[in-house]
Amino acid sequence: MEPDANAKAPMLGKGGAPISSSHGGNGVQTTVRMMTPPRSFLGTIAHSMKENALLMFTIIGVVLGIVIGCVMRYAEFSSGTITLISFPGEILMRMLKMLILPLIISSLIAGLAQLDAKVCEHFF
Repeated sequence: MEPDANAKAPMLGKGGAPISSSHGGNGVQTTVRMMTPPRSFLGTIAHSMKENALLMFTIIGVVLGIVIGCVMRYAEFSSGTITLISFPGEILMRMLKMLILPLIISSLIAGLAQLDAKVCEHFF
C-alpha cells in the first residue's frame, strides 16, 4: 500500500505533539495521536501569564504606582525631596508638549491647505 499524499506533510496533534502513523496487521493504516496531558488550573494560569508577560508587568506596575502614590500622600517630605521626585515628571510633561504642539500646528496647516480660498478668507 502506497502512502497518501497528505502523509508526507508533518501532522501535529493538540499541543504541538507529532502524530505517529503505522500500518496495522490487516493492511489498514492506523493513526495514533500523541497528545500532551491536560494542564491543571494553576498550570493554565502560569502558562497564560508567561505568554502575556508584558501585559502582566504593565498591570502590576500600574497597581504598584497607585498604591505607592496613595501611601506617599500621607508622608511629609522636605522641599528638596519634593523637587527630586517631581523633576522626572516635569521632564515628561515638557517632552509631551514638545511632541503635541507641532502635531497640532501641522494638522491645522494641512486642514487649511485643503480648504477653498474663499473659505480661508473668513479665518484670516
